[in-house]
Amino acid sequence: MHKVANREALDGVQQMHRGVHMALDALVNHGDTEAAVEILRQIDAAMVDWINETRKMR
Repeated sequence: MHKVANREALDGVQQMHRGVHMALDALVNHGDTEAAVEILRQIDAAMVDWINETRKMR
C-alpha cells in the first residue's frame, strides 16, 4: 500500500519523532526521567489533539 500524507501531517509526524528522540536522549544519556516523562506527556497530548482534529475532518 502506498501511503500519502499532506505537508502538515508529515511535519506533525516529524515533530513527534523528534520529541521521542529528545525523550530517549534525556532518559538514556542523561538519566533524567522527569524530563523524559514531560516530553512524552507533551507528545501524547499533541497526538490526542491531532487524532481528534482528524476525526472532525472525516
